[in-house]
Amino acid sequence: MTFMRSARRPQNLWRRVQIMRHIITCLVVILAGLSLWVQPVFAVIEVGSPAPAFCLPTQDGESVCLEEFKDKQNVLLLFYILDFTPG
Repeated sequence: MTFMRSARRPQNLWRRVQIMRHIITCLVVILAGLSLWVQPVFAVIEVGSPAPAFCLPTQDGESVCLEEFKDKQNVLLLFYILDFTPG
């Protein structure tokens, strides 16, 4: 009876390997399709070109748009990459 179990193991293992290969292949195809479907979010902005229109939330939850400051005063926008993150 132990001989029968060992004889069935390679078939089961091979079948599992085939299933995993199919799953991986499907995932690769899906990810490749998504990468073609999703458009890049960030555009390249050249030095000296005007800033694109955007709105950002303040710490109070209000929305501030760049258009509000046009021709009134200069705007300096800072990004704290690791702000409010652990570590």
